[in-house]
Amino acid sequence: MVLEDHLADTWAWQVEGMACEDTLHQSKAEQDSCKEAWDWTDQKFKAQLLALEHKQVVALWKQNVVIAWTVQVTDGNFQVLDTILALTVAFMPPAARLLTLAPPAPWQPPTRQEQALT
Repeated sequence: MVLEDHLADTWAWQVEGMACEDTLHQSKAEQDSCKEAWDWTDQKFKAQLLALEHKQVVALWKQNVVIAWTVQVTDGNFQVLDTILALTVAFMPPAARLLTLAPPAPWQPPTRQEQALT
């Protein structure tokens, strides 16, 4: 009787151990596939970021070419130089401007409520 109970317990432990090993193998496979998906997404994101940085560098080169051209062409004609440089700065994206070059917030006339209070 004791021997049969011991054999039954041993058999149950072995079955439970095999079930745990199967579960571990399945979770390992799931982790591997999840890691593959993350790696693929990370590579895709890095490629997009690299392409965006390349576009930014190309835009900066073009901007430098325009500024160098204006300085050469307007040798002494400051009105044309000022106009071209102002247009160059006007069409720059706001994030590329220095804080000192960013235009101030637009002035707005007071509302009727503010006029009534004064």
